[in-house]
Amino acid sequence: MKVIFLIWISTLIHAKTFKTENYTLKVNEIFSGDEVIWGFDFLDKERILFSEREGALWLYNQKSKKRLKVTGLPIIKSYGQGGLLDVLIEKVKDKVFVYLTYSKPIGDNITTALAKAQLSGNKLINLKDLFIAKTDSDKRVHFGSRIVLTDNKIFLTVGDRGKRQESQNTENHHGTVVRLNRDGSIPKDNPLKSGLKSIWSYGHRNPQGLAMDPFTKELWSVEFGPRGGDEINHIKPGVNYGWPVITYGSEFWGPSIGTKTKEGMEQPVKYYTPSISPSGMTFYKGETFRKWQGNMLIAALGSQFIMRVTLKENKFVSEERMLIDINERIRQVRVRDNGLIYFSTDSGKIYEISK
Repeated sequence: MKVIFLIWISTLIHAKTFKTENYTLKVNEIFSGDEVIWGFDFLDKERILFSEREGALWLYNQKSKKRLKVTGLPIIKSYGQGGLLDVLIEKVKDKVFVYLTYSKPIGDNITTALAKAQLSGNKLINLKDLFIAKTDSDKRVHFGSRIVLTDNKIFLTVGDRGKRQESQNTENHHGTVVRLNRDGSIPKDNPLKSGLKSIWSYGHRNPQGLAMDPFTKELWSVEFGPRGGDEINHIKPGVNYGWPVITYGSEFWGPSIGTKTKEGMEQPVKYYTPSISPSGMTFYKGETFRKWQGNMLIAALGSQFIMRVTLKENKFVSEERMLIDINERIRQVRVRDNGLIYFSTDSGKIYEISK
């Protein structure tokens, strides 16, 4: 009893509380490392698989507090905003498959790639690249690159790679959302009649958040603007989202970029000036926070909070900025099957949110 009591006291000491419109949240640090934790997913009730941007993949047991390094990764170029990026788990009967996005060196350049492998213990086996983005850039910025699995398809984002004008060129993957079959082939019903047939939408800048609403089955993204002009976008097939022809942002040194509207280019559902620096995103589905059912949760980097967004009929209704005193650059946010919310940070931490 004494040991259990001491563990309980230790947990309370490390937990912080935050008031929101509906709940008092308990935020508990469950892991602390040294590198940017770019993506994570849940293997089971105890274990979390997470990626460090510097190029390491780890299996962490929340109960035992131990972690195992996963081997068998592809060759990764950790460079600026690039490195080992998103990670997603798929379970098929008794097998576990892992999807990874990462920065892949191609000669003197570097691009966004998607790989798939089977997880066996702490090893990746039969690893294969399903997709290598057609980009032409040696720049350190704007790789994307979130993954969504749904209906036997894969969606992933590719940033403009620092070559903004190429986001309007559908002969490459700069600034796009891509849609693939699970084997990496291109679905016959993808929307573009010309250009690369793997493109689902284009005209994006740097979409680091992508999620499917589990209730409406609609696809959404959040993306960085330049100086202001961060966007929440409802992603529709074949649509041009305008970057850099239209934007609510400006150059970092002051001048405006393009215009705010243009016929044939999609407006964001919501934009933010000044910037909130949106990174990962998800939708809430669970029993722990029932009043938030269907709400969008956005991880904010520079602003250091989680944004809870209410939508109705694919339109913005309201928002709440939560955890505003957390003092962490929040990189990714996810919901576990038990309804608890988890988020990772650029300081190398993973936190759990409960009531």
